[in-house]
Amino acid sequence: DRDWLADLYPRIARYVQWDVTHRDRDGAGLLEWHIEQHVNCRSGESGLDNSSRFDAALSLDAPDFNAFIAREYEVLAVVAERLGKTHEARRWRAEHRRFCDLINRRLWNETAGFYMDCVADTGKQTPVMSAVGFLPLICGAPSRRQVERLARHFDPGGAFDSPFPVASISPRQP
Repeated sequence: DRDWLADLYPRIARYVQWDVTHRDRDGAGLLEWHIEQHVNCRSGESGLDNSSRFDAALSLDAPDFNAFIAREYEVLAVVAERLGKTHEARRWRAEHRRFCDLINRRLWNETAGFYMDCVADTGKQTPVMSAVGFLPLICGAPSRRQVERLARHFDPGGAFDSPFPVASISPRQP
C-alpha cells in the first residue's frame, strides 16, 4: 500500500537516524546498546537478559544492533525506490554498505571465524561467542567465505554444536 508506505517511511527514517546519532558513543561508526550500570540489568535494551556477553564492558559495539540498523537501511532503500525517492534510496544503500563494511572491519574475528562484540572504549573484541554473532547474515555483511565459516560452527564439535540449537551462548564457552 503506497499510502501506508509514504506515511511510515519518514517515521522509520527518523528512528534509524536517531539511533545512529545517539547510540555511537565512541564515534567509531558502530552502535552500542544502552546498558545501565546496575548489577541486576546487564542486558540493557538488547533483550538478552543476564547474558555473559555483557560481563566484559558496559559499552559494546554489538553485532546484533548494527546488523539490525544495516538491515533497516536496506529496507529504507527499497521503500524509497517504491516511493520514487531515488536520491534517498542511493543514500540508504550507501549507508547500508558503510555499516556492513564497519561490521566486517570491527566485529569480524578472523581467528574465530565469527562476529564478536567489541568493547567501545578499547576497540578490543570480547571472547564471548554468542548467537548474535550470526545476525550480520540478515543484512548481507558477510562474504561467501565468512558465511561458510559461520556455518561451520554448527558442525559436529563446532562452537554451536548442541542438541538444541541455537544456544544463546556457545556451549563451548567457559
